[in-house]
Amino acid sequence: MIVRCVANSLDYISDKELLHQVRQGVHGDNVTIEVGRLYCVYGMSLSSGIPLYLLCENERDWYPVPHYAVFFEVVDNTLPSDWVYVEDSYNLGRYALLPKAWASDPCFLEKLVDGDLMAVAAFSDIKENYGR
Repeated sequence: MIVRCVANSLDYISDKELLHQVRQGVHGDNVTIEVGRLYCVYGMSLSSGIPLYLLCENERDWYPVPHYAVFFEVVDNTLPSDWVYVEDSYNLGRYALLPKAWASDPCFLEKLVDGDLMAVAAFSDIKENYGR
């Protein structure tokens, strides 16, 4: 799945209820994504009913970061064949679609952020399989 960033500022959100929800998860008025840039989506989750895309802000990142879907338009809606539905994902909220290798470990994202070598290697394989 590929998305294009269409905005990186909370000013883009006109719906007051949505803005309130997003503001709770964003520090400051801008997010660290580049308008016009394409991003590969490595998973999806819901936060208070609002979809988030898990993506790497930079190609060399060893872990993805959740970003609200409102800041993107979908360019390629093809879902990877290895995604599975997960409930109660420890570090991603109540509901998520994740690569199977990731979904089997509820602490996978936490391990990635901590630089766990096995998790980083597994995510590197995921990135390679997704062509990024």
